[in-house]
Amino acid sequence: EEEEDFGYHDGKMFTLTSFKKMANTFKKKWFPSEELAKPNTVENAYWKIVETSDETVQVHYGSDLDVTMHGSGFIMEPTEERHTSGWNLNIFPKLPDSLLSYLDESTAGVSAPMMYIGMLFSTFCWHTEDNYLFSINYLHEGASKTWYGVPGSKAEMFEAVMQKTVPELFKTNPDLLYQLVTMISPRILVDNNVPVYSFLQEAGQFVITFPKAYHAGFSHGFNCAESTNFALEEWLPFGRESTEKYRQRSRSSVLSLDKLLCNAASQPHSQTLNDRLKEELPIMRRDECYLREKVLSKEGTWKCIQFSTYEGKDTTAKECTVCKKEELPIMRRDECYLREKVLSKEGTWKCIQFSTYEGKDTTAKECTVCK
Repeated sequence: EEEEDFGYHDGKMFTLTSFKKMANTFKKKWFPSEELAKPNTVENAYWKIVETSDETVQVHYGSDLDVTMHGSGFIMEPTEERHTSGWNLNIFPKLPDSLLSYLDESTAGVSAPMMYIGMLFSTFCWHTEDNYLFSINYLHEGASKTWYGVPGSKAEMFEAVMQKTVPELFKTNPDLLYQLVTMISPRILVDNNVPVYSFLQEAGQFVITFPKAYHAGFSHGFNCAESTNFALEEWLPFGRESTEKYRQRSRSSVLSLDKLLCNAASQPHSQTLNDRLKEELPIMRRDECYLREKVLSKEGTWKCIQFSTYEGKDTTAKECTVCKKEELPIMRRDECYLREKVLSKEGTWKCIQFSTYEGKDTTAKECTVCK
């Protein structure tokens, strides 16, 4: 017999008005008056459901709503100076001090905000941000949210406790922590020496999460929030760590770190960023040279990357079939950042990371084309 599925499922369609009406009705069944809905009371009820209740409690959560389709709580196209505050989350990710300003493309939820419409017990389960980015969340209106956070320096301890607490879930879902479907009590973490901090976010307040910091939480009633990501200079080592981890787990990154570094190096930047680039660019070059050195042609002779071109007419973006790293074909070199593709014998795209020479001969090779 198949195990019962868990996590989130597509719910009903609502307008904002009908969702608010449904959410308020639901909350009154649990807490007939606001006097009975004190933050500690709601929190205790929430964890009783998660940890001990035998009954199923189903709630709705309008999460990851693209503001270009559903609207933003901030001015989306500022036309006056008073609309251009950096606290406008439509502007925030691309502010001069955010490294995302060096990327031209806009990614929903990363460099462009998303809306979140919650109700009593709507939950965002334990997770880190994509590529360990910073995040900023603003609660526009409605009931408060309880947040729990674990410092990024304790991320490995957190992951070890999670795997020890729910080993059967990790056995069937090795990438469980990427799926945002698992919630365990902060009490379990604290009992295992993992520090946990909590915060009650009220309407009109921002919450910022830091790189690699696991966080989770839930809503105390109907509310409307908006969130996006950003990257400061100190994020760069975390970006490199996350990119390598994603590659090992065949998970797509939400941005190209190589492209960001190259763009930042070629454009005006601060002295502090310059110091960071002096650390990161040699690492990028070292890794790239190592991988390029190991590309072996089908004839058994070594070729440099310049001649490992894709001869087809399709110039659309390709994604590596192994590590999910997306780049463009080599023939469009101006848009291709470092780990260009080679075409395997099976006709599937792979990046250099997985097109390595497996032989034992590690002596230097000379390109048979350009010498």
